[in-house]
Amino acid sequence: GGENVVAGCCFEAQRQDAGKITTLKEVLVRAKSEKNKAATGSKTATPLSDIPATISVVPRDIIETQNATADLDKSIRNVSGVTQSSNSNYGFFNNYLIRGLNMNFLRDGAPDGATSNGYARSLVDVEQVEVLKGPGSALYGSGAPGGSVNLVSKTPQENPGRTFAQLFGSFETYQTSLDLTGPTWNENLLYRLNGNYYTSEGFRDLNRSTAEVFPTILWK
Repeated sequence: GGENVVAGCCFEAQRQDAGKITTLKEVLVRAKSEKNKAATGSKTATPLSDIPATISVVPRDIIETQNATADLDKSIRNVSGVTQSSNSNYGFFNNYLIRGLNMNFLRDGAPDGATSNGYARSLVDVEQVEVLKGPGSALYGSGAPGGSVNLVSKTPQENPGRTFAQLFGSFETYQTSLDLTGPTWNENLLYRLNGNYYTSEGFRDLNRSTAEVFPTILWK
């Protein structure tokens, strides 16, 4: 049924217990094979297993399951070796250490602002988060030795899609987001529109409000 056996275990075992021999039934494990891909580390859609670098990927389904679309900090916790480097940013900007060293921010492979006194990145228009551990000057030029955090943007889709989400939380936290995609009047011209409004009083009584609009078009 379209499944590939990626892990199998077929055996018969015998157990002797009080003079009795019991034969266990055959066990067969099946799973769909999937190859995660990341542009970080090669600038191409190369499977991670073929890239000679340490790269971690946080996909969109994990971001949504953890309800982390409003804050990059929540998703980056899934990656080992990455820690917060600024205890005084109060959620106003992102800054991390990768293996104890400074890092760079990328957006679709291009430099994306400063790590200190930068801005707080939401994931409302992000398809996945890719973390390259270790220097990547061969790909991105001079940069920090710790590595890079690359945010991969969502792309326009041929099939129409409409998504609206409303979040309520403690400390007067509210988030409204939408995601629209599909063809325009010309079937070869695709669009995607992501919008997000987030506000929170914060547990330290520091208010934060963010309004974002991300329009994208794609000509086939």
